[in-house]
Amino acid sequence: MSSMPSFNAVNQVAARRPLASLLISTKAPWIHTFHRTPTTCHQYHRAPLSNILTPSPCCSLTSRTPSISLSLSISMLSPLINLPHLPHNRQMATLNQVIRGIRKFSPTYISKAPALHGCPQRRGVCLKIFNMKPKKPNSAQRKVARVKLTSGETVLCYIPGEGHNLQEHSVVLIRGGRVPDCPGVKYKVIRGALDCAGVVGRQQSRSRYGTKKTAANAPVAKKK
Repeated sequence: MSSMPSFNAVNQVAARRPLASLLISTKAPWIHTFHRTPTTCHQYHRAPLSNILTPSPCCSLTSRTPSISLSLSISMLSPLINLPHLPHNRQMATLNQVIRGIRKFSPTYISKAPALHGCPQRRGVCLKIFNMKPKKPNSAQRKVARVKLTSGETVLCYIPGEGHNLQEHSVVLIRGGRVPDCPGVKYKVIRGALDCAGVVGRQQSRSRYGTKKTAANAPVAKKK
């Protein structure tokens, strides 16, 4: 009948044998006294790496001799690392499938309005209202506002329509939509929402510019 070995005997064995062999060996009578240490090889497969590399007060072997845990090679730790596993519908393509070109995954979607973070609109405060010149061959004065969103990001927004009432500290609602001839402008101010008034005198596409249907904006009937 084998008795529990002393601490000196454990240190002598640990100096000659690596820690991985002590963990895998099931014949050592003191293997069950280790803190959170499995007894068989198949039980520690895909186990957290901190269970073995982290010294524990209950484990006299690793707490007194922490240098033993640093001597583990990558080949010993390879079954302990959680490897990524693809789902059943995303398994790796075979060689024949690669040659035929039938396993093509769709590319990752890149948002054209990243500051919205998937939201249809965002609220923000105007920091500055200024004019921007478009790219060649266009020539105009585009009304642009620098808006600080509720998320903390600062973006450039185009003010559509003729005329506006925006100024510094105005609260606006923006949406996605770039301006082709203005570099860096990927958002537009929604007219008729919050502090931004609608376009005055607009008769066509009034919903795009926040214009109410009134008698002044009603279309004039053509005379026969």
